[in-house]
Amino acid sequence: MKKPKKITVKFFLNRNLQFIEIDGEECHPLYTQVTYDRKNTQIKCAYGWFYKDLKQVREKEPFLLEFEEKVLKKSVDYELSIHGENFRLKGLGKKYESYGLSIHALFNSYLKIRFKNIIKEAKPDKFLDVLNLERNKLDFFTIFEAAQRLFDNLDAIMQDDFSEEMEIYRVYYRVYEQALNSQEYRFPVVIDWLEGTHQKQLEAQLREPFNHQESMVEKSLSLIHKIVSTKLE
Repeated sequence: MKKPKKITVKFFLNRNLQFIEIDGEECHPLYTQVTYDRKNTQIKCAYGWFYKDLKQVREKEPFLLEFEEKVLKKSVDYELSIHGENFRLKGLGKKYESYGLSIHALFNSYLKIRFKNIIKEAKPDKFLDVLNLERNKLDFFTIFEAAQRLFDNLDAIMQDDFSEEMEIYRVYYRVYEQALNSQEYRFPVVIDWLEGTHQKQLEAQLREPFNHQESMVEKSLSLIHKIVSTKLE
């Protein structure tokens, strides 16, 4: 049997790109060099920012590099499972942009897109432009709470299947709330779903919040799979 080829991840600050000045010091974007089969590629870290040196990265965000490395290695392993000997590092950066996405962020974005279509019928319609649905970091439930205050007919135009999806998201968020709000980078991302670890973990964790209703557990898993698959299309 052939010995598996080693995947190496090395972090560096890309000093060839434009820097920004923070507290009077030049800070550069965090990158990684991924090496596999004696080939390498350089990729901008998905969750890193600008730093003066790697020591500062480890001091400010002690869990970041481990998280980025884990996601990158999982991404390469997953691509190898699909392409085998035909796998090449070229294009890994684009894959990583999707594979490193938080499931929570995808779910949040999905609900905002669906909600945007629903509130087209909201009255009074003069308030439609008030809701900033395009703002990435704005949580869906903050938007929904605002809509409840702005529109008179929201209950009437709400769709049953959308209300169910909202409830699934509420439960999902509660399950991972601590991980999402910590600085330890323990939240699940797309590659965790694709290679199966998140699916197995989530299936077990949803049973209690849904009072062991298997149908709701299955609907939750199917919905998240649809959201992930749509993003990767």
